[in-house]
Amino acid sequence: MLRGWHCVVAHPPNLRAIVVFGILALFVSAGCGDDKGETRAAPQRPATPTAQEATHAEATPVETTPTGTMQPEATPTEATQAEATQTEMAQAEATPTATAATEVTPVETTQTETGVAVSAGAHHTCVVRESGTVDCWGIDTSGETRAPSGAFQSVTVGARHSCALSEAGEVACWGDNSTGQTDVPAGVFRSVSAGAAHTCALRESGEVVCWGEDSSGETSPPPSAFRSVTAGSGFTCGINLAGQVVAGEAISMAP
Repeated sequence: MLRGWHCVVAHPPNLRAIVVFGILALFVSAGCGDDKGETRAAPQRPATPTAQEATHAEATPVETTPTGTMQPEATPTEATQAEATQTEMAQAEATPTATAATEVTPVETTQTETGVAVSAGAHHTCVVRESGTVDCWGIDTSGETRAPSGAFQSVTVGARHSCALSEAGEVACWGDNSTGQTDVPAGVFRSVSAGAAHTCALRESGEVVCWGEDSSGETSPPPSAFRSVTAGSGFTCGINLAGQVVAGEAISMAP
């Protein structure tokens, strides 16, 4: 079996070629057997040139080309033009050709404003700009990337919903509300955190308020004052005023 690339060259039968230079008569015998001259062409005597033709032939030198044809020698004017053409071609080859600029022009994005806060969820992300506007991108199956207008100071992203805290301390949520995770209670808050399917916020008084999915008690915080709160997937954690991390009924010292 042949593998890869192979080149097979077929050698043709031996060929015989006769190259004739100049002007001469070629006599080929085409007969078979004993050739006694009946198949031979009568030899042709070349015509005798006249005196004018002989004089012209002697005055005009001839040049034999590789193909056997006779060409008259170039006149001085033609030789000068040929040399000038060759000189121009050599100069054109030596002259460097101008190429396009290789400098890379920076591409300006549509969003040139600096971000001050960012949060990543399961399949989408949101950022707060310097102006306070919120921009989101990613999968948008439930409107989780369609942030409301307004000025916000922070943003938090869950599985399929998002929430942001306005400069006035109000919480706004958008996206999936299949478990009530975007039904924000009234009040002023210091922070907000979005979990997988629930949301928790910290009031000015230190009270933690949660809403949404509560199949594992994730929206039922203990009666205590907290410094911060964060919502996960099916659970919630907070740091109380004593610096302890509270996760359901388990309490441990904060690092």
